[in-house]
Amino acid sequence: MKSLILLIILLFLTSCQENKSPTEEHKRNYKEILSLYPNSLVAHFPQDLDLPQGLHWGFSDLLFPRGRYLSYIHLAIVCDDQLYVDSLEKRLSIDSKEILNFKDTCLFIPYDYRTFEIIKEDSVKNRRLNGKYPVPNFRRWHYQFVPEFYEGTIYLLDARKGYFLPDSCLSRYGVGLSKDWNHGYTRGVTIMKKGIVYWLEVW
Repeated sequence: MKSLILLIILLFLTSCQENKSPTEEHKRNYKEILSLYPNSLVAHFPQDLDLPQGLHWGFSDLLFPRGRYLSYIHLAIVCDDQLYVDSLEKRLSIDSKEILNFKDTCLFIPYDYRTFEIIKEDSVKNRRLNGKYPVPNFRRWHYQFVPEFYEGTIYLLDARKGYFLPDSCLSRYGVGLSKDWNHGYTRGVTIMKKGIVYWLEVW
């Protein structure tokens, strides 16, 4: 774990229609953030932002913690190569712990990524969802998704309770889940038509 960077917030939003490319600084910062996490948590992400033909950078939103908030990596890719998507989905279907749709009863983390606050009313509602694995609260991300995103498929690769970063890098107050999920992580990939969203959240 590198000690030089305790907090990096990088919010890169781009128009998918314009197919803008990340700058060299964005690429360096992305790799720097990946290096701050155990490899087992970030192995499903692209290792860099030099993407193959047919894939375009959509946005990345990265937060490494100060020891108070949830930390995360969110990366969106626009994909014009359906064969690539089909191959990825086939692999994810094998590797996933759970495959979900947004219409399913999901344990969305009751967290607001803009304000770093727990959404108390959602936290109360989640109490009836014991036994479910937590997934990100996509509707509260910095990026506002198009409606078609919520018709996509959530591939939950893994979610575990416990300590997966040093104590100084973990949320002090949890993220509004039950006490046994006071610390943990969730990681996976969400796929919609022409869109791939990779995610990791640790608290």
